[in-house]
Amino acid sequence: MRKVLTGEEAKAFYNTMTKGQTVFSQFNNRSALMNCGGYWKNDGSDLYTAYDFTDGTEVFIEEFSDVAEAIKYANGEEAKTYQGVTI
Repeated sequence: MRKVLTGEEAKAFYNTMTKGQTVFSQFNNRSALMNCGGYWKNDGSDLYTAYDFTDGTEVFIEEFSDVAEAIKYANGEEAKTYQGVTI
């Protein structure tokens, strides 16, 4: 599953994942959100879903079979998806 959220979808995802702890006015502030992301283990699967907020205007979501790769992706580093694609 590769997904990119923009606009209101990105805003809603961002607010949900940060539980409102970050002021939304910082959403478009590049330095406030650079390399901001996270991951979770998918229920009933060996895959992990990771997300990266990049500059706050988009959310990139990818799936990984290796938790170390999911963590790298969430930190804005190059990582290998479960399909073997390096992103």
